[in-house]
Amino acid sequence: MKFTVFEQIKKSLESVKRYALGEIGNVANATVEAVEEIAGELNQKADKPNYITVVIPVGGWQNDDFDYPQYYDIAVEGITENDRTDIILAMESMKTAAECGFCNVTETLEGKIRVRAMAVPKEAITAEIRFNTNCDAINIEGVTMVELQNGLNQKADKTTVITELAKKLDKTDFTAENIGTMLEVAGWQSGGDMSEELQVKANKDLSNVEQSDFNNKFMVKGNIFIGNTATPLPLLTTGNGNIAIGIGDRILTAATTGYNNVAICYGALYYTKTAHDNIAIGQFALTKNQDGNSNVAIGQQASNTLKTGDFNTAVGYCALSGSTDCDNATAIGANANVTGDNQVQLGDTGVTVYAQKAVVTRSDARDKIDIEDSPLGLNFILKLRPCKYRMNSREAYFEKGQKRDFTATNDGSKAGKRPHYGLIAQEVKEAMNELNVDFAGYLDSKVDGGEDVLSLGYTEFIAPMIKAIQEQQNMIEELQKQVDVLKQKINEVV
Repeated sequence: MKFTVFEQIKKSLESVKRYALGEIGNVANATVEAVEEIAGELNQKADKPNYITVVIPVGGWQNDDFDYPQYYDIAVEGITENDRTDIILAMESMKTAAECGFCNVTETLEGKIRVRAMAVPKEAITAEIRFNTNCDAINIEGVTMVELQNGLNQKADKTTVITELAKKLDKTDFTAENIGTMLEVAGWQSGGDMSEELQVKANKDLSNVEQSDFNNKFMVKGNIFIGNTATPLPLLTTGNGNIAIGIGDRILTAATTGYNNVAICYGALYYTKTAHDNIAIGQFALTKNQDGNSNVAIGQQASNTLKTGDFNTAVGYCALSGSTDCDNATAIGANANVTGDNQVQLGDTGVTVYAQKAVVTRSDARDKIDIEDSPLGLNFILKLRPCKYRMNSREAYFEKGQKRDFTATNDGSKAGKRPHYGLIAQEVKEAMNELNVDFAGYLDSKVDGGEDVLSLGYTEFIAPMIKAIQEQQNMIEELQKQVDVLKQKINEVV
């Protein structure tokens, strides 16, 4: 609301501004020419460019114990640990950077710039490194204000400038009467109540807010953009209701007709074109999503490989990363992932899920049909082999940032230490085949287009186990009757 008032005051005093600047402009032009001359001379001495283009190769990477363990040092003459740089990835290197978990924050050391990644890139990465030197003087195109001031002192006599200004500008012209005349020309009514007019202006609705210079910097075709790119949402045609917030030009950059998307942070929803109702918060979150709808990704590289899936939720670093097309899946926790549609995964292979109370399964008769006695009992249970084993998950051997590959060799180097007791999914399937029955406790993710993973729902085994116990109890009771008969006959003989 205050903004509207200030705009009106600015317009009203435009005449004052024109008057004051009219004569001063002649002196200012001379000063500008001196500044340009000095800047040109000093620019020739500048020893640091504004940016450099680099190609980061596949070889030469090293590793340490940092969160991003792989690093590569780029030699830059004159760079120091006090300098600051930003790295902007080239469009053709975005995929490679995402796959290797490339960090978008650089380190500056003496004579070199260090970049990091989760894994060594499979291909060379092209990027632009922009310099943001941290020094006491302000650097303008390589020319500091200290240098500029010294140069101006040599080029111009300050006393002469002030004298000339005094000659050109008659301060007596700025009387209350003259200013009042200027305001009337600008639209004020002579003798009117200025405070009342300001109140009218301030109480106007904001229906025309998009017309202001302020909002033109934040509103793009009915979308909100906050950041430092020169061309926000450059390809957008009819999409609206989108919100893009962050530093850099790779936020909702490919959007054309997509709508109601929220992208916060560099690389978020970068490839999205026609998708709608997605929320991506974090560097490279949902970055490859093109037309998947109603997805939520929160965390760095969360769901960064998903392209076409709908109604998915990923929360945590690299959550749901590696999946390209899944629906209604939820992954919560760092590196958490699912093996197919309609699944919920809590954590990765190193996570144990705890609960204060039992996990409850709905079992209302009103929600079931075709209810009958279980055909699976002792005949099924006796075919199962309880086992002792250690976990050696194939997922533990996946390369971070790479496509999930369940053909990976799990050589036991990352196996768990504690023993577990349970069943083997393949053996349960054999028992099902022998009895020619279907059993929901056995799950094959490939059936619904998922990954090559077999799972068991142990709660499904409870009913067959109860049936087996009941059958055994009937057998015990029948045997007990036979024993009683034999005992009676023996007593009669004795």
